[in-house]
This record gives sequence, structure tokens and C-alpha cells, in this order.
Amino acid sequence: APISRPLTLLPDGRIVTLQMVAGRNRLVVIEDGKEPAPLLSISESVEAPATSAGPGLLAFLVQADGKQEIGIASLASGRLTQRIPFDKGAIQAMTASPDGKTLYCAADHVVWSVPASGGPPVRMRGGHTVTIDPDGKFLVVFVSELTKVRLFQVPLNGGVEREIVPQGDAPPVPLVSDRAISRDGRMLVGGVSPRSWFWTPFVMDLATGRMTPVPTDQLGDYYRPTWTPEGEVYAVVASMSSAVWKFTPEGK
Repeated sequence: APISRPLTLLPDGRIVTLQMVAGRNRLVVIEDGKEPAPLLSISESVEAPATSAGPGLLAFLVQADGKQEIGIASLASGRLTQRIPFDKGAIQAMTASPDGKTLYCAADHVVWSVPASGGPPVRMRGGHTVTIDPDGKFLVVFVSELTKVRLFQVPLNGGVEREIVPQGDAPPVPLVSDRAISRDGRMLVGGVSPRSWFWTPFVMDLATGRMTPVPTDQLGDYYRPTWTPEGEVYAVVASMSSAVWKFTPEGK
């Protein structure tokens, strides 16, 4: 899948990504040692982002009659259980509350709260991407400005939001996975380190903003790092390799 398209991890650790077949996108599941397997039994073309939306459910985008909808499907049956209209712009990021009752979408520089049961979206604040903590108590919203990316912790109980100021010399990039926050208050982000040409993964302490690099063994840009159920780090890596060739003219 193109690196611009978010992937998501299911609670059981399987990877969900997009695969194009005969000009139409479908969601597939990737497991170690197995070929990608279709996840859904629907005929419409689907799009990223996708996110777990409560026990046994997955939310994703459906393109139907030229319109964008949020689809919710059962992981057990692969069938679509809910369609939610959304007309506030193209959705670039999406996450959901742990119980799946509320979706949070970033579209056209605004973060929206969307009831999974239907109903109009509710504007929350400006923002370009969004993620949620595992207990559903707060969001972290990324806001891209001309010279930097600002981060805001937004309580979901009506409290006052707080800006998280990154500490260090590797500012975060405006891409984040739908499940980037751990229960102990650490968030995985991509950073632009002055010691590397590439985007590298960092663990950010949400309380202090301190960013600690994640050790890696492969050169490349690391996109949307996320926590696995075992507490390990998963990311999409756009690696780079090169070789030097010597050409010698053939004699005649």
C-alpha cells in the first residue's frame, strides 16, 4: 500500500491494509507466513483510514455513488453493519473510542466527533490528525503550522485542553497512527532528527514532552509507528537502498 495510506493493527495483532484488485480497493489482513486475505465481503471500493471501532468491529471509508461514507463492519462475518454519512471533507485520519460508540475524524483541518449510531458530526477543534488514548479519556490532536507541528491533549470529559510541547531537537511530523498512545502515557511519533536524513520513530512522554528515539536497524522513513498488543513497536518503513556501478566500454 502507498505509504500515505494509514494501516491499522487489530486487537489480535493482525495488520489491516489496502490492496487494489482489478482497479478496486479492498481491505486485507496480513499475518506472518500467510498471503493477504480479504477482510470484508462487500462489493464497494473502500479507502483508508481504518480503525478498530469497538469489540469485533472495524471502521473504514466507503466510496458509494461518488460520496464518502464511514462504514462499520463485523470482523467475524466481514459484513457491513453500519453506514454513516460524512460531508465535512475528505477524512485523513480516524480513530474511535474503546467502546466504538464515537468516531473521531480529521477532515479539512478540523477534528470531528461522529456518533457511530448516526447523527450529525460535531466540530471539536482545528487539527490535521488525531489519535486517542487506550482508555478513551483524551485525544491528542496534531496541528500543522507553517514552521512547526503543535500537539494538544484534548480531554473527552469537558476539561481544559493542554498543549504538549516536544522537548529535544527532533520535532514531530504531522502523521500519527490511530493507536499511538500506551496506557502509561507514552505516544509513538515520527520525528525529524538533525542526525538523520530520514523520519525516525520516537517515544514521547505526554506528561513532559520528552522524546526518546526508538532504536532501529534499517535506514528509511518510519511512518505512523504504533504499539502492538505485546507492547512492541510496529511501523511502515520506506527504506532506501543504493549501489555503485562501474561501466566499461566494450572494445570493438
